[in-house]
Amino acid sequence: MKKPILIAILAVVVIVIIAAAYIGYSGMLNQPAATPTPSPTPGVVTQEIVRDSAIMYIATNHVDIASLTSNLTWTGGLQQTGVVGSVTYIYLAGNWNVTITNPVVLDPVYTISAVYTDTANAVTIEWLGTYENEAITETSYQYVVPE
Repeated sequence: MKKPILIAILAVVVIVIIAAAYIGYSGMLNQPAATPTPSPTPGVVTQEIVRDSAIMYIATNHVDIASLTSNLTWTGGLQQTGVVGSVTYIYLAGNWNVTITNPVVLDPVYTISAVYTDTANAVTIEWLGTYENEAITETSYQYVVPE
């Protein structure tokens, strides 16, 4: 007599396990498909961003001339050079002349020349650097003042 009860209990346990597995599996089938989270797209770098980053770098790293880099209103833009595969932008503001050249490729290295010329006071600043992956690297700096 114990054997039929034991078989019945075992059968009920197996049925419960199978039912639970089926419910769990069918619940997974009704779930919406996981949507992958897209990677953030990097901001589009423009020559204006490169120019402003260079001027900010100059002001931050050469505090003796920081006042010469404030309240600048820029004019200029793309220059037609006729060079294939490269672009040049020239911007002017006050006594500043900023030239940016870069190859026309994905994530280029921008070459920057920032020149400040105050002929009335015989002051010249020549700064050269690069912009790559949102980082400015200074390659040369000259600050010429009358003695």
